[in-house]
Amino acid sequence: MEELNNEVQMVRNNTVNAKSKSVYLYGIIKYVLWLHDHKPGVVEPSLRALLDTVATDDTTEAYKQKQSHVKLYVESDRREPPLDLVDSNVHDFECFLMSLRKKDGKKPGKS
Repeated sequence: MEELNNEVQMVRNNTVNAKSKSVYLYGIIKYVLWLHDHKPGVVEPSLRALLDTVATDDTTEAYKQKQSHVKLYVESDRREPPLDLVDSNVHDFECFLMSLRKKDGKKPGKS
């Protein structure tokens, strides 16, 4: 089993280049934080507890701290995913997508 675990880790490390991985990670972090705000029960309990410890009056700083916590969690070699995928559903993701806005507050353009 150890040999299989090593092979899985090799594939994880080599499948996506670093640039693409950072883009994917950015999106995952945004989704996890959105769920933490809107449906916290689907966020893995230890990660949720960590995010709940962030306390600052500066919302930008709080968001950056939470981003950092999620990034470290996802990049660590944990066995549990950051979300309970059984309790999360397509509708949650659709709502997340509809909540996305550009920096000017407008909805993203259509393609």
